[in-house]
Amino acid sequence: MESLVSRGDLFFEAGDLREAEACFAQALGVSTEESFEDLQLRIEKLGPVALPILRRWAQSLDGQGQFAQAYRLLLPAIPHLDEAEPLEAVRFQLVHGKLLMAMGRYEEAGQEALGGVNRLELLEAGKPVVEEGYLSNLLGARAFRQGQIPEASRWFRRALDVFKRMGRVRDMALAYNNLGQVSKRQSEWQQAVEYFQVARNLAATEGATRDRIGALLNLAYIRYHQGRLKTAQSDFEQAATEALQAGDAIRQYRAVLGGAQVARSRGDIPGAIRRIRSLSEIGLTSALREQLLAILEEGWIFLAEDQVEQVSGVLHRVSELMAGGSGWGGDLIGELRRLEAWMELQTGRPSKAQQLFEEAAELSRTAFDPVGQDAARLGLGVTLRKLQNHQASEVELRTLAERLRQRGERLSLGKALLELGHSQSAGNSSKGDALKSYEESTRIFQELGVPTLEAESWLAQGHACLENGDLEGSRVRLSLARETMPSTSEEGWVRQEKDLLTRLSKAFELRANSGHSGFDVFRKIESTFGCCNTEDVLECLRDVLGVVRSALDADAVLYGLLRGQKVEVFASRGMARLDGRRTLPLKSLIPDKELSPDRTRILVGQGLGLREGESGAEVTPSSALAVPVDLGDGIHLLYVERWSDSGRPHFQPGEGHYASALAMELCRGLCRRGWRRQLGLPPNLHEISRNIYLADIITQNANMFRILELINRIAPTDMTVLLQGETGTGKKLLAQAIHRVSRRSESPFVTVDCAALPESLLETELFGYRKGAFTGATQDREGLLGEADGGTIFLDEIGKSGIQVQRRFLHLLDSGEVRPVGATGYRRLDIRIVAATSSPDLSREVAEGRFLKDLYYRMNDITISVPPLRERKDDISLLAETFAEIAAERMDRKNQSLSPSLLQALVAHEWPGNVRELEKAIRRAVTLGEDQASLTPDLLPEEITGPKRPRISRQPLKDQLESVERDFILQALEQTGWNKSQAAKMLGLSRKGLRNKIERYHLDRRRR
Repeated sequence: MESLVSRGDLFFEAGDLREAEACFAQALGVSTEESFEDLQLRIEKLGPVALPILRRWAQSLDGQGQFAQAYRLLLPAIPHLDEAEPLEAVRFQLVHGKLLMAMGRYEEAGQEALGGVNRLELLEAGKPVVEEGYLSNLLGARAFRQGQIPEASRWFRRALDVFKRMGRVRDMALAYNNLGQVSKRQSEWQQAVEYFQVARNLAATEGATRDRIGALLNLAYIRYHQGRLKTAQSDFEQAATEALQAGDAIRQYRAVLGGAQVARSRGDIPGAIRRIRSLSEIGLTSALREQLLAILEEGWIFLAEDQVEQVSGVLHRVSELMAGGSGWGGDLIGELRRLEAWMELQTGRPSKAQQLFEEAAELSRTAFDPVGQDAARLGLGVTLRKLQNHQASEVELRTLAERLRQRGERLSLGKALLELGHSQSAGNSSKGDALKSYEESTRIFQELGVPTLEAESWLAQGHACLENGDLEGSRVRLSLARETMPSTSEEGWVRQEKDLLTRLSKAFELRANSGHSGFDVFRKIESTFGCCNTEDVLECLRDVLGVVRSALDADAVLYGLLRGQKVEVFASRGMARLDGRRTLPLKSLIPDKELSPDRTRILVGQGLGLREGESGAEVTPSSALAVPVDLGDGIHLLYVERWSDSGRPHFQPGEGHYASALAMELCRGLCRRGWRRQLGLPPNLHEISRNIYLADIITQNANMFRILELINRIAPTDMTVLLQGETGTGKKLLAQAIHRVSRRSESPFVTVDCAALPESLLETELFGYRKGAFTGATQDREGLLGEADGGTIFLDEIGKSGIQVQRRFLHLLDSGEVRPVGATGYRRLDIRIVAATSSPDLSREVAEGRFLKDLYYRMNDITISVPPLRERKDDISLLAETFAEIAAERMDRKNQSLSPSLLQALVAHEWPGNVRELEKAIRRAVTLGEDQASLTPDLLPEEITGPKRPRISRQPLKDQLESVERDFILQALEQTGWNKSQAAKMLGLSRKGLRNKIERYHLDRRRR
């Protein structure tokens, strides 16, 4: 029997679960097809000896996804549990609890796990046992599935603590993976990515294939929520392949299901259907939650294809299956309610849909599921628009968009902005606001590679432009929508396209009948530039302005270039009052008005003053258009007037958009005629304007200006740069600046934090590895240095990289070559290295043997010392105002300002955390501050303003002491998961004494 069990264990560890199952069955003296009654008789005969073998057999079935079979296998042994050795009984309960979890019986799983915890408490105190970590992990999983996220986090951290104390690297990967799940549920994407990456790296070092696949799956879901759909799809496919090879049915199922969700999001409905159908081939029959998620995904696909009856069938199937489980979390029920709500909305019942969306949002909120909550809020915003409550819909969707923007959920943000544009267009908002929302959504869908949604956004822009009177803009956007939309166009999209085309054709017909054909005007501008005989570009420009004046039905027109607060006039028509002057103050055209470089301004009567017509008579302009155009070498200005005595109406928004299109055509014509050469502008002006790093590095400090000037000089070279400075001084921004103004600006910029990983993992992350180089290396990996080929790599905290990695860096700098771990040859790279260290003196690290001397001198082509913020006092106010403006915009704060006392407190502080600390402090102040108010020092953290004096409470001292004691007891109970024995030890009380205090203070776990 023992030899068979040993063989089974070896097969199990090797991943050959069917062979392991056969060995364990043979060790019990039965076959794998034995009946329940025969197995029960065999266990009765063997007694407690059978339990460990039976447990291993069940684990083999568990690994194959046969949860129900494994569960039935354990049932005959449960009556003998008290006869078994205590630790073996705990292990048995652990496996039993895991199977109950897999079948959706969460409450029973939790009771089984707590029973195991209680058994462990009865064992003699001593070294920790790994079963404590596994039970904590199971309790965390149960809490997570039921939406009790804080409790889940506590249990997962307790499991991680046990595994760390025991040095269980593989199990640490499991715990980190679960903590990543918690962060993912709370939409803390960066934290989740860090946990999952640590889990994947730890699993790789241990050769834990299943854990590594699980971490890859979770990373794929993160990328999916961030909108990185192509990367997510690739990760899901890789995870499915690896899971198939490892015989891991449940992870293969999850990977294929994730791929279906991505395909649907990209508009690839056939691809989503193909993946959903392939799930039946995996043969996973007992994983109830996974089956529910797959059926729900079918429902979303049916909804996308407007198959409402099939959606109704899906809802019925899900309800029936959920009746077979228990303790379903709010995330799953919330998704069910959202699908039902969208079905109600699609069938013309918005009132019912509103109720369901609100219920779904509340379920997701209580389950700590912000992704699900925001999906419900999106549906609610659309429903409010259907109910003609446009203002409420706009508020809902604008709030949602801001939340998604802060969390970095790009795909959901694009959808929210698209729906916001629809609500703004249908309501009383400015049509320009709707167009801005559509434009931002289009950019997002372009970046994410979602052609169906991009085409829908282009079409929405076309409708908005038509409403604004911008016929040319509408025509261009219709063309872009047609180019973007896949050939398999949806019926609804085709209807919208035909509707826009019909409306656009009628609008162009009306314009042609009125003598204002936009196409004719553009052709006339082009032919005027092309047929002009004179070599004087300004004379050509004057003729073209005549065409523009006629097209806009204007009295006077001017074209010039902004020089600060003055306009250098190139040409004009109808502006006799210039009297030959080539410059005039900007305020003489736009008094008391700001000119945004990217927006046309319509100026009406007020403040425009008197004008002098070509006849010399004084006239008052009724309205004017100011159209700025940024060509990269300065702001060009087209200025157009209508006079009050002409009897014509003010300029309208549609005419403003038309003027903007004409100004762009005029600029293109000027460029073709070589206007820069004739006007004597510097030939490198455009190149100078590309140095955009000054927009990121905010400073007025002389030392920082010298650093920026030095960067401008060294950026075109390939010199290795070492940035020295304290944490938070902006070394990464300077590295990005070097990259942006170099010849490598169009190539990758890759950042590596050398202090974040142990040396062995850092080496593989940087240099890559070949398949088979170490346990778990199942395929080639390029490495970050390879990804940066042609561009720049920023090595942050280079001094903490480890000697082995430093030697490899030295070889790279000397030869320009790298060799992946496990490779036999080198690969040449074209790469620039910018390194950084927070060490005040890296040469000291060299002297103490922690940094290679040769590498130090080889990297030291040029060293830039970045001053800390306390040495840049003149930058503090400037940075604070900038951070306040950014934070106010993100949080929709109105008219906040920094008080003199707050600025004084900021300047007086030493800022050990430098710019990063300042940004955090300002963001806190903006968050806590009120609209229409000055931000004062009391809104800053205590470490800046000093501790606040405690207020003396009017409560009697006895009541205050009891309140403190109650809080301490409650905290200890929560930290120990309400284990009264452990809490009593932590507080130095007897168990009876703790029980008395719990009763005295009316502490009840069920009320928490």
